[in-house]
Amino acid sequence: MQHLRSVKLIHWDREVRLVASQALGIVATRCEAGYVSETLLPSLLKEATHVVSARRHGALSGLAAIVE
Repeated sequence: MQHLRSVKLIHWDREVRLVASQALGIVATRCEAGYVSETLLPSLLKEATHVVSARRHGALSGLAAIVE
């Protein structure tokens, strides 16, 4: 899960970011709720305001997949 968040969600290729966010949404359903709410969501929220648009897009896509 860490690799998806820190590498694939910020990838330069839009399709890689979208597939990574879908995978993150699936994996998050199988993780402890505490990890998701205390670690994953805060890190994605922080990335959602990043100056680089690819990072913002990946973070927002990841957040959307988790809360979907």
